[in-house]
Amino acid sequence: WTGFYVGGQLGYGDVSTNVVGVEGDGAIGGVHAGYRHDFGQFVAGAELAYNAANIDLNPTSKLESATQLKVMGGYDLGSVLVYGTVGAVHAKVNLGGVDRSDNGYLVGLGMDYAINEQWTVGAEFAHHRFNNFDATGADIRANTAQIRVGFRF
Repeated sequence: WTGFYVGGQLGYGDVSTNVVGVEGDGAIGGVHAGYRHDFGQFVAGAELAYNAANIDLNPTSKLESATQLKVMGGYDLGSVLVYGTVGAVHAKVNLGGVDRSDNGYLVGLGMDYAINEQWTVGAEFAHHRFNNFDATGADIRANTAQIRVGFRF
């Protein structure tokens, strides 16, 4: 599992807020790149991911994108890697026609399967949280489930 990798992901996002009527779900997907080091049975690494979204939260608001910077630690099971991840996330949301952005955090779980020495497929679930998003008073929570494909160098 040691080395640099790049890939893409596609999945589903479910967004909820503490504001009545501002919630939604839909497709989310993008690209990722990172580095992992295999220490035997333990694997550690870092990853940067960009996800585009068009999740309508109400008739005038939508989640447009989320950029994640994550660290991960996992267990090497041979051709399978099971891992947990934590990190920071920057989201862009259009609220009532006004573009807003803010930083939050994420926690997640994932699994990758090595098809061969270069290609992997996997899945990742992440929970994202933003408190008082861009000083609007809105607390935003988003859960994502994505299928991932990667190429290792």
